[in-house]
Amino acid sequence: MNPHPQIFPIRVLPAVIACLAIGPALIAQTLIMPVPGRSSPLDVARDLSTGTKRSAPTSSFESALASGAPLLKTGTFVYSGDLSYRYIDGTRLRSETGNDRDTAIQAFIFAGTLAVGRHWSISHSTTKSYYENDEFRDPLDYNASVSAGYIVGEWNVAGALSYSLTNDTILEIGAQTTRESYGSSLSGSRQIGPKTTIDLSGHYSFGTATGLVNGRSISVNESINYKVSPKLNMGVGLSHGISLRSAGADSDFFRPQLRASWQPTAKTSLSASAGYEYRHFDVNGRNRLENPVYNLSLGYSPVAPTSFTVSASASEGDSFFLNRATRTTGLTFGVEQRFLGRFFFTGSYSSGKTDYVAVDRGLILDRRDKSDAFGASLSTAFSRRASLSLSYTQIKNTSDTTRFSQSSHQYTLNLGYRL
Repeated sequence: MNPHPQIFPIRVLPAVIACLAIGPALIAQTLIMPVPGRSSPLDVARDLSTGTKRSAPTSSFESALASGAPLLKTGTFVYSGDLSYRYIDGTRLRSETGNDRDTAIQAFIFAGTLAVGRHWSISHSTTKSYYENDEFRDPLDYNASVSAGYIVGEWNVAGALSYSLTNDTILEIGAQTTRESYGSSLSGSRQIGPKTTIDLSGHYSFGTATGLVNGRSISVNESINYKVSPKLNMGVGLSHGISLRSAGADSDFFRPQLRASWQPTAKTSLSASAGYEYRHFDVNGRNRLENPVYNLSLGYSPVAPTSFTVSASASEGDSFFLNRATRTTGLTFGVEQRFLGRFFFTGSYSSGKTDYVAVDRGLILDRRDKSDAFGASLSTAFSRRASLSLSYTQIKNTSDTTRFSQSSHQYTLNLGYRL
């Protein structure tokens, strides 16, 4: 029988590191590096169902900011929060396609998490940004989620709802874009024997982007995992679902995958998933894409204050544009180092490629983007609650459709305080 979950406040990493390891999918999306966020709502819900205490620090910098007492605790309610200020001096930022402008940006962020008993968690964040250049809008962005986890018989059951409203600059579109998204997830996990588990999950999402194609997606995932040894886990999984578009062709996909995680030594870890995705589009003529998909990650920590990561990925997806699909591949290198006891350095370099396929023209290649990103950040924490970070980010997107090519440099100051 699974252990009963314990009460825990889910800590929110404050917005004080503007450049962390930049994933290829991220490069293909936002030009301005987003505020680092918390764990996904479904991951939080899974922790609630198993009693995992994700409040434990997950990095050396977060460890330096660990706070003993929450902002508010009464009965079964525990609330913790973060305040932060961000200043960006950016070059060649884009308000609309082909219109690059230098601008300074100031952002004020408030984020918090309310734990309700042992089974529920509510998280939120609000960001108000002010652009010095009048060609940009001064947006108010929101993120909110509700997560819950229970033990039902022999199953760990988790569920989550999420909402977001963002106004960032999207490389795919080449303009500042208002996006709104809603999501829901449900998962179940059960132990079968001492070494085998089965995992089931379902996801629904609905997203809108001003002036572009909106979409809904539904997906179901099933997997069986086997613990080969204390250091090696392997599994096989199947994902399938549909994507419904407000205009243009709908699609459905089928994706079998193999998974493995291996920790050969205390300093080294490796995780991998690889498979093949078969995607069918509701159009006449050639209407089927078949491509390998994978996620690979290697971590190495020679000593406690130092870590290195390498990751690679390939994925299929929908485009914001009418009758377009995307294939994205990328490679990321990251490093984290603590020195002099209280300073934390993070650096990363990512390179990615995104192909845009014309669904209504026989799946021909319509556009190709090559994206590169470099980032470095130096941070420190003081008084166990306050933090300061200075960072530099360079992002370059080279497209065979000239109006989507762009290069930007950003210098960022972050101040954070854990309430």
